[in-house]
Amino acid sequence: MSLDLLVLRNIAKQKQEELLHLLPIEMIGIDEIAMHKGHKDFVVVISDLTNKRVIDVLEDRKKVSLKAYMVDWDTRKSTEP
Repeated sequence: MSLDLLVLRNIAKQKQEELLHLLPIEMIGIDEIAMHKGHKDFVVVISDLTNKRVIDVLEDRKKVSLKAYMVDWDTRKSTEP
């Protein structure tokens, strides 16, 4: 995992933890972006469109990675108080 991706993930995680229980998520956005212009090192950014914040950054844009993330997210949401 590149340093840029680690920095992005840490920022996203910090913000998510600060706001997690304060702001309900009604709609999410899923975008793929290139970490470096002209390279094929794409990541997926998951955003809270309701509250205009980054939720997480996935290290690749594979369908299986996104599916696993969303299954894990659904599991976490169903076990929260």
